[in-house]
Amino acid sequence: MSSSEQQYIQNWLNQLYPNLTANLPQLLKNGGFDPYGGPPPGGGFAWDLGTIPGDAGVSAAQIVCGRVGAAQWPQEIWIPFPVSGSPSLPSIQLSKSFVNGFSQVQIPPFNAQNPPASGFYAPLDQDRVIIINATFANNVLQLSGNFTFFQNCCQAPSSSSSNCSPGVTEQNLQAEGTYTATVLTASVQITLQITALAPNQLVVAANAVTLTIDPTTTNMQIAINITSVSDGNEQDYDQSADQLFNQNSTIGTIVTSLQQQLQMPSNLQIFGQEMTSQLDTFLQQNNYYPYGPAFLGLV
Repeated sequence: MSSSEQQYIQNWLNQLYPNLTANLPQLLKNGGFDPYGGPPPGGGFAWDLGTIPGDAGVSAAQIVCGRVGAAQWPQEIWIPFPVSGSPSLPSIQLSKSFVNGFSQVQIPPFNAQNPPASGFYAPLDQDRVIIINATFANNVLQLSGNFTFFQNCCQAPSSSSSNCSPGVTEQNLQAEGTYTATVLTASVQITLQITALAPNQLVVAANAVTLTIDPTTTNMQIAINITSVSDGNEQDYDQSADQLFNQNSTIGTIVTSLQQQLQMPSNLQIFGQEMTSQLDTFLQQNNYYPYGPAFLGLV
């Protein structure tokens, strides 16, 4: 490890800052990160958010069972189907999801007073590492796609009952629709490492892409539109589905799933290849070739 080498890398990062800043959005588009999720109509990623626990899950289950039951079977009372003595809770699956806005990044210039806060930073205590820090403009990052909402209900002898009426069967309710999650503020940190540096050779690898989104309803708001239901009508499901999406635990699961998706080796490989191409072009255009000891300013 050489602090002199890292300082030299920082120096040319500072010189190339305007070019790198202007071209990073295009780099993200070239790598398939905006929109992210694969080409439509068959692309996108699927996440099973699973059962939604807590008060929100219990309340949503009671609401949708009661409303659909009242609409379909007005003379009957419907409750969440009990499982091991507890009411069954709703679950959500996301499919064909895409992220838009990754290319709309804002990268700060070099901060001599606080180098780690710089847009492009070469830590002196790490070997050939480059860290990119960026933020997104407010409300530009959006996650959208399809969802399926599931809830099991049954007929009950009374509204206060926790058990189904004798001899009744479980009723499986299902609603499908679309969702759009808009992020107020977010930031991303990309950790790169130069893995090959020799005369006329440069290879950059992406070690990590860390997306930071505060997983709260004040920072991410989700709008839904129900398009089809198995029983009842769309309005019977609206409140329950909206309640489930717009709670901190659900948003936290979405943010974690997105972070895991970005950390997939295939995504890191794509980003490393794109960054290699961009930096290699910049260095050639600014007469830094050939690489070697002279390039690093060590001789």
